[in-house]
Amino acid sequence: MSPHRACPRHLLLVEDNPGDAKLIEALLYGSDWDDQTTQVAGTLGLALTTLADSQVDAVLLDLRLPDGDGVQCVQSVRRVVPDVPIVVLTGIDDEDLAVSCIEAGAQDYVCKSEMTTQGLHRALAYAIARVRERAAAAQAETIRARLATIVESSQDAILSATMDGIVTSWNYGAESLFGYPRQQAVGHSVRELLNVTASSETERMALLDKVLSVPDKEQTRHLLEVTVGERDMVLWVTTCALRNAQGGVTEFAAICRDITELQQLNNELRQKNVELTERDSQMRALTGRLHALREDERSRISREVHDELGQVLTALQLDIGWVVRRLKEGPPQLNAELSPRLAEAAALVDSTVKTVQRIAVELRPSVLDTLGLPEALQDEVRRFSKRTGTRVDMNIDESARPTGDVATALFRICQELLTNVARHAQASKVTVEFSASNGHLQLRLSDNGIGMERSAPGLVSSLGLLGIRERVDSLGGSVDFKGSPGIGTTAMVSVPFTSTTEA
Repeated sequence: MSPHRACPRHLLLVEDNPGDAKLIEALLYGSDWDDQTTQVAGTLGLALTTLADSQVDAVLLDLRLPDGDGVQCVQSVRRVVPDVPIVVLTGIDDEDLAVSCIEAGAQDYVCKSEMTTQGLHRALAYAIARVRERAAAAQAETIRARLATIVESSQDAILSATMDGIVTSWNYGAESLFGYPRQQAVGHSVRELLNVTASSETERMALLDKVLSVPDKEQTRHLLEVTVGERDMVLWVTTCALRNAQGGVTEFAAICRDITELQQLNNELRQKNVELTERDSQMRALTGRLHALREDERSRISREVHDELGQVLTALQLDIGWVVRRLKEGPPQLNAELSPRLAEAAALVDSTVKTVQRIAVELRPSVLDTLGLPEALQDEVRRFSKRTGTRVDMNIDESARPTGDVATALFRICQELLTNVARHAQASKVTVEFSASNGHLQLRLSDNGIGMERSAPGLVSSLGLLGIRERVDSLGGSVDFKGSPGIGTTAMVSVPFTSTTEA
């Protein structure tokens, strides 16, 4: 693009000679500058007022005005508009004056005797370009100063070095971290300043070469163990390439962050996590053991209640029957007096026998041990429906037959879920599904009750639900509760079902 293409749209011509003003306006007119406007000010005061009140892209300034002369004119204009290009147009051909004007802030100096259309256009275009260049340089310097302030105030160690490792810059963070003042570090090799921990000098140099190697297109990050004084540190080092104007890599920058305390904290957290994981495993094993002991104790109590107490009650029934038969052979009056009482005693014994049987089943259903989990679930669901009056739909896969702890855990989970429905759901219908697919046993129980919120406090603190989670976790399975107020709740339990689990 030719220089005269950078044309100003709004010009201010400061000229007190009407003839010169008309000549300059005529020379300014050109095909590329058809849309420009030129204002003429005959005095410096009027020019300064115009500059303060109007938008002006460039100023053509005479140095001999009724109220101003020489360099003072440039200085006055520059004070009002610090960034507007100024081209001096004067009849004074004085090299020293021209230099003084340039030093005062003008961008060019043109003698009226040498004015041409092309010359004026070029002078204005160059003046605009110089102002833009100066503004860009000032902005770049501002950015550079800001970045330098950020780098200098950073707590991280930030340094730069030549590609062979000679330090060229060293910030305050580097002084604090490594203990070397800037005057001592600059000009020395990074390899001498960083006392990297390694088993041998060869390994130390190889590690430094790896860290300080800078790729052309990306930055690198490394963890580095160093010793500064008597302190061992772990550094997170980030390096990147620094390029020259031609795009070649001439230096590299390195940012070193001391993560020693963070590393120690991470190590402590990992150790704590290992300990917590081990303790959790132990607690789960203890919970499983407690569940097993409780089931054993329930089985024992169930047998004793069923066998011993049942035998006693059966013998009592036989004795009552014997007394009733003997009374029938005795005096009629005595038979009439005792028969009603004996009938009440017999009915009470029958009721006690049923209670004993119910307690024995609740402690440990014999059907679970004799027939298996599907039959035990069906029996439990039927007893729940009879006890609560709730309609229950069942879909039990009788081919899914886990044994041992798996069967016991799933049965107890179903018991607890049904108990929760009876206590809290206010449901009129419950659906129980049990199946085996894709190597997993799945127990699904849903109701049409009042539902529950997943964030409800009771969902977390309920001992029953916590017990369910513990049982499921001990089997390596998962449990999920989904509830919506007014719609109902669904509990989905899934546990692995393999040959090992079945055994």
